[in-house]
Amino acid sequence: SKIKGMITEFVPNVSDTITTSDGSIFVCNIGDILKIAKEQVILSTIPPKNDSLPLLPALEHPQSAYFTKGYRGIVELGYGLKSGKYGLDVTNFNFVNGYQLSNRMFVGLGTGIKYFNESEMTLIPLYADFKYSFLHQKVSPLLGFSAGFSFNPNKGFEGEGFLFNPSLGAQIKGKNKMRFNISLNYQTQQINFIVLEPGGAFFTNAIRFSESAGLTLGVVF
Repeated sequence: SKIKGMITEFVPNVSDTITTSDGSIFVCNIGDILKIAKEQVILSTIPPKNDSLPLLPALEHPQSAYFTKGYRGIVELGYGLKSGKYGLDVTNFNFVNGYQLSNRMFVGLGTGIKYFNESEMTLIPLYADFKYSFLHQKVSPLLGFSAGFSFNPNKGFEGEGFLFNPSLGAQIKGKNKMRFNISLNYQTQQINFIVLEPGGAFFTNAIRFSESAGLTLGVVF
């Protein structure tokens, strides 16, 4: 929605207070403001019929360039150390295509390569990705979550299992619209293991969750 009036109070990085011509007052969070613009004022010698307030001068919010809606791409590189009984060390390379829904919220679809060092196994993931940046500052806390399914190219791209990857870190704003992400994550991937049956009589295939705790670096463009 649009609000027409005059900014009567400005709290940097927090809020703008706008007073309209009928005396209504609106306090808007910085994160909810996409654009501030002026409307041309034509001077007239005819006295106004009411005490209307002057219109807002031309102004683009100084931080709006960082948070415009639209396409975003993310390239990530990460490494996870094994955790739990069936954990495996894993190297991740991800590419995410998505959309900036609001000043802080991003959703997208990702794919890439997951390489498990000990088993020398490669998986191709396909997943949904969500990220939320909390603050309009140079450095902001960043919450992320991705979930999807991985495929094994060595088995004719047969489905290997589900994956889940929550993360928590920081987003650093660079020049123009570029950002840099750094996150700690805990990754869970279903994998088909060969395990020894109780009693040690024979081996069998069993689906288990392989877990890893790691660090991921990303570039947003």
